[in-house]
Amino acid sequence: MEWQSCENEFEEADTRMILHARHAGGTCVIHSDDTDVLVLLPAHGPSLTKCHIKKGRGAKATIIDLSLVMNSLEMQLDKN
Repeated sequence: MEWQSCENEFEEADTRMILHARHAGGTCVIHSDDTDVLVLLPAHGPSLTKCHIKKGRGAKATIIDLSLVMNSLEMQLDKN
């Protein structure tokens, strides 16, 4: 996916965040409490090699490694 060709195609902030994360080489922290972002990120997991998700604010903020989410989903799918 070429950066310049996609620059104006994404109107929603949640899909633009993923575009920017991919452009950063997959190394990033995405701060979002939006459920859409949390659902979209695992689909792009392979291209987001060192991505973390930050949820919450202040003392209640939590940072989760996306690879842990991916591994957990894979284990759940393997059980079925």
